[in-house]
Amino acid sequence: MLAGRIIVGAENEDLSDLKISIEIRSAQSAPGWLRYNPPISSGDGVVDEKTGSVDGCVFFGNDTMREIARLLTLQPAPDIRIGVTVNLDRETSQMYSDLKWDGEELLEIAEAVMVVANVPVITPPKPDVE
Repeated sequence: MLAGRIIVGAENEDLSDLKISIEIRSAQSAPGWLRYNPPISSGDGVVDEKTGSVDGCVFFGNDTMREIARLLTLQPAPDIRIGVTVNLDRETSQMYSDLKWDGEELLEIAEAVMVVANVPVITPPKPDVE
């Protein structure tokens, strides 16, 4: 997901260190978005998160959604990964240096891809020859 570090929010957290949850939806529209959730502290010690989190949504077309559903039924389950490309302002940063996302606005996903590995090979039975 990262080509260089992306620093997020006022706490200056490294995006690669945060828990990221992405919902997959069917749509023909924009590729998706990410939202930063800063750490929560109740002040009394009951809730004292050390890091924030990121949630988001990635949209795929109907054919891709059907393929994801099919892959999820296979045993053993294949390894399915989602890769995203985000657009951050590079005017103030050089390639592969730290980029900054303030975390206050949604971060638009420019492109989303699905990569599948370890798909079980299913061979149809051979017909009996008489």
